[in-house]
Amino acid sequence: MRAEWASFLRSVRWSHFVTLTVSEPVSVDRLRREFVAGFVRRLAQVAQRRLGWFYVIEPGADAQRHHVHALLAHTEPLRIPQLQRAWKLGITDISAYDPQRGAAGYVSKYLAGNPDHYDVSRHPLPRGVLNVDAQEAA
Repeated sequence: MRAEWASFLRSVRWSHFVTLTVSEPVSVDRLRREFVAGFVRRLAQVAQRRLGWFYVIEPGADAQRHHVHALLAHTEPLRIPQLQRAWKLGITDISAYDPQRGAAGYVSKYLAGNPDHYDVSRHPLPRGVLNVDAQEAA
């Protein structure tokens, strides 16, 4: 299953790779809701379009502070600070997606242990590779 997901994820034209942490412990259900109904919805409003995404929730070191690894599509017009402001539960680590850095394989590695702690957007995902230019680093 992991290899199939990794192959599929590598075929999508992602814009950003994000890691979203929490400052206080929250349930997996709350983390899931905040990602989809909060973070993604806020970004879609700023981008003025539907976003594509894939996320996986990884347990934290203390088993109470799970965090999200996600791939985002259609966010290339947004600057990293805009993406950072959309996450309300803690700290972000966000970078322009670079297919050479292996993020698609990285997020799929968590599927073996918690197959119910992931999801993919129901909106069509762009296929192919997108290289977001250096302006994203700002």
